[in-house]
Amino acid sequence: LHETERVRTVWNVFVKVVSPFFFGGAFGFIFGILLITLFAVIFAYTSVPDTVMDLFVYGTVGLSALSSGFTALRVLKRDGMVNGLISGVILFLIHATVGSFFGEGGVTKLLLFGAAELPLAALGGILSVNMGSKKSRT
Repeated sequence: LHETERVRTVWNVFVKVVSPFFFGGAFGFIFGILLITLFAVIFAYTSVPDTVMDLFVYGTVGLSALSSGFTALRVLKRDGMVNGLISGVILFLIHATVGSFFGEGGVTKLLLFGAAELPLAALGGILSVNMGSKKSRT
């Protein structure tokens, strides 16, 4: 293969195989930021007690992980659980990297988030693949 063909082949592999995971992880992270912003507005302008804030945080982590796996598998369309887990790992790495800049919660909370993100991203991947296969059957 010529050099340009090799570069094109590597780029095609990246676009088809690797980028959906990063797209899913980034989508899940951005979705989580939007949910946190919404919940911050709710807490600021209503009389919701601060004691339920952890519930909102864990709900945000769960929904962002679910959306991460779901989004990545809308592109990949196969192997929902495994690819959803990979998308969850990408989301967890983004979460851990950004969280390390702020340093709140510690390692225990980060591992708890990771324990929630991985199976929920896998569930999102499974749901995405199953929803896609139902459309192809009809």
